[in-house]
Amino acid sequence: ASQCCLRELLLLSSNDGFKLEEIEPVSIRNEVSALTDIKKAAEATLAGYKHSLEHDDKLVAGGFDDFNLRNCVIMRRGEKQVLTWFVELADKAIPFLKMPWKDLKRAAAKCYQGDSRFDFYVTNVVVPLVKK
Repeated sequence: ASQCCLRELLLLSSNDGFKLEEIEPVSIRNEVSALTDIKKAAEATLAGYKHSLEHDDKLVAGGFDDFNLRNCVIMRRGEKQVLTWFVELADKAIPFLKMPWKDLKRAAAKCYQGDSRFDFYVTNVVVPLVKK
């Protein structure tokens, strides 16, 4: 069911009057399930690559004679970076979602002062859900 909903969300656009930021998190259980599904999909996609992100980093650092080959490796590396970020998001966020509010309050205090994407996720998704 979550993949069906994800496809529907991806088809919507701002031209349809749809604003992703207006969708509030549904529940802790739903968020954990979504993160788990995203992590599994990201890991499966990463496993499909012949080489690791680190391998691509080394290739890029080494330089290229062929500009098109360089662009392809940079694009592939970017895909791996995004997939890795989602795996790490799930690994870090799920424990936060399972914390009691009194414990999360302390952990989230640092996120209010931070400016990373993870900090934003914690303050705008995790905190409101756990605080309910």
